[in-house]
Amino acid sequence: MKKWIALLLALLMLVSLCACGEKEPETSLSDKVQGQTEEPAEEPAAEPEPAAEPEPDIEMTTLETKLFTVSYPAEDGWVYDEEDDLTDREDYAILEMYILDGEENEEADIRIYA
Repeated sequence: MKKWIALLLALLMLVSLCACGEKEPETSLSDKVQGQTEEPAEEPAAEPEPAAEPEPDIEMTTLETKLFTVSYPAEDGWVYDEEDDLTDREDYAILEMYILDGEENEEADIRIYA
């Protein structure tokens, strides 16, 4: 009885191996001679990526500290006092910048701590 079960299992494994194999497309001799074999369908062409927009020509001012570098547009009016608003040490750096309106009020400010 064990031999029959082993034989049955072996046959089932052979059948499953045959079912998993890939089959090449059949072409007749006349197709090969005439060169009319089926070719795989062409994939649709990928859409070209849109061209990157050119960056506007803005003059940037760069401020470098020991721990970070900041670039900001010069004509936007960002100001800072180098003695009061900038601290640059080996272990930390602080920068406070702001834009003033015509009446010396802050319109915008930024603080960077590193």
